[in-house]
Formats: sequence, C-alpha cells, structure tokens
Amino acid sequence: MDETLAPKQTGGIFKRMGLFFKPVPLLGYLLGFLVCALWEQLAGEGLTSLLGLPKLPVLFGLLTIFKVLAGIINFLIKGDAFNWATWVHIPSALIYLTVIYLLPLAIVARAVVKPANAVARFLQGFPLIVTALVQLGLMYAVLHIWAEMSDYRLIFLKLTLIAVLFTLSLNIINGYMGEFSCSHPGFMAIGAYMSSLFTVGLFASDKVLGDAVFNVSVAYLTFPLALIFGGLMAAMGALIVAIPSFKTRGDYLAIISLAFLFIVKSFFENM
Repeated sequence: MDETLAPKQTGGIFKRMGLFFKPVPLLGYLLGFLVCALWEQLAGEGLTSLLGLPKLPVLFGLLTIFKVLAGIINFLIKGDAFNWATWVHIPSALIYLTVIYLLPLAIVARAVVKPANAVARFLQGFPLIVTALVQLGLMYAVLHIWAEMSDYRLIFLKLTLIAVLFTLSLNIINGYMGEFSCSHPGFMAIGAYMSSLFTVGLFASDKVLGDAVFNVSVAYLTFPLALIFGGLMAAMGALIVAIPSFKTRGDYLAIISLAFLFIVKSFFENM
C-alpha cells in the first residue's frame, strides 16, 4: 500500500509547489533574487563562519557537492586517497543554500505577487522594449550584487553570458535557417581579438600600438563602441565565408565554414 501511494504523494508535493509559485510573474522572481543577493551580502560571511565552511560558497554550494563527487570518482577509478572531512561540508552547503537563497526567494516571490502582477500589467501598456529594459535592468542589478562578492562568480558569469550569446547566434543559423555552419567560434575570435585591439590601442601603452590615447578611467564609456567594432569586424569575416558559399549546396557550407574556422585559429595562434 505504501509503495502504491508514494508516487502520488510525490506528485502531490510537486503539484502543490507548482500551484504555490504559479501566480508569481518574472518580475516577482527577479525581486526575490535581488533580496537574496542583498541578504547574502549582509549575512553570507557570518553564516559561512557559523556553519564551519572554509569559505563563502561561490556557486550556491554546488561546488562543494561536486568536489565530493569528484573525490569519490577519483577514489573508485584511480585509487586516490579521499578526504572524508569534505563530507561534513555537504550539509553545511545545503543549509547555506536554503537559508540564503531558497527560503528568501520563496517568501519574497509569494509576498510580492499582487504588486508584481500589477506592475507587469502596467508595463504591458508600453512597447515590449520598455518591459524588456525594466526586467533586464533589474536582472543586471541582481547579477552585479551577486558577482561582486567573488572573482570566481565574476569570471563564471562572463563565460556563461558569452556562451549564451554564442548559443543565440548559433540558433539563428542552425535553428531558424536550417543551415549547418561550423565557423561561429571563428567569428567570435575575430570579434574578441579586434575589440581587444581597439581598447588596448586607446587605453594602454603597447610596443606595437604605441602610447595610450585616453586615460584608462574612462575606458568603460567606450565599451559599447568596442562591442560595435568587434561586431563589424566579425561581420566582415562572415562575408569572407558567405560570398563563396552562396552557390554551394548540401554539406559544402559546413566544409567551407570549418575551413575558415581553422584558418582563423591558426592565424591568431601564430600571429
């Protein structure tokens, strides 16, 4: 009887959780994450010391769990010595995750359901770009507060957003157009290197590019220009692939784009 009821009870728990969070709009979740980030900034270090963790959990405590799993795998496969003391940190990391993130997020998200939905309905009267800018601004504030507590979080966030940009651009070609292109990393490399040359040439003294033109304190003002310049250079590289591949069919686009990728890779490695 108990085994028969177990799946229903489990399904009931997830169903109740779904009903609990169903009325929460995206704005409510963003506000909840903002409170979590501020709460961690205020109480994170103290809770870390109280739980006996060696340092602030930089990635929701998941790295502690992955470290233990990696130790188990190395012990089983390679026979390496396993540090059993790391097991103690798993409950502490889970408590940290619950106290800093899960509980505050659930409480705040449910508490702001009515005002968040009211604001969301109000924003629906404006063009979509206005709603997007409001939510992106709130998300930027959340990520800024969350990432400034650790350099690891900052580099993790940078690499994650780069991967998001790569995936979105790849989805245009492979997903919407049905073409198979292998040259996306080459375009990203061109944009990255050329935007780097753009910023180094303006704000840093270099043996090749000469003395700096502007003070480094105003470098952030030209960041959008560096992005546009990198995008233009990547677009010029894309034309090199696009023009000869206009008359190709089948797998030839993949072959041409793959060749271009290796050319770009070899060029920057040997430049």
